[in-house]
Amino acid sequence: MTQNSFSIVGFDLDGTLVDSSGDLTDAATLAAVHAAAASGGPLNLLINNAGVSDFHSFATQAPDKVRQLLDTNLLAPMLLTQQLLPLLLSAPTAQIINVGSVFGM
Repeated sequence: MTQNSFSIVGFDLDGTLVDSSGDLTDAATLAAVHAAAASGGPLNLLINNAGVSDFHSFATQAPDKVRQLLDTNLLAPMLLTQQLLPLLLSAPTAQIINVGSVFGM
């Protein structure tokens, strides 16, 4: 798996494990997550709880590290939310929880 790889795990209504993994900035991974979520019954909760940090001075931080931080901490949760939003909006009630940390900033 790449540095932006994550695992998505959940359970459908009958308790069957539904999972998907890959790079959440990749369109194919997002489509697979959507398909897994759609096959699992109603989707009423999304928890974005992934992040990376790089304890380094911004002035000397490598551009690829800055890109990784933004891709993982900002872009991946936004793209995942966008992909799953139609399923969440079709539920009678749904919530999105974004977990943050000062260590991921």
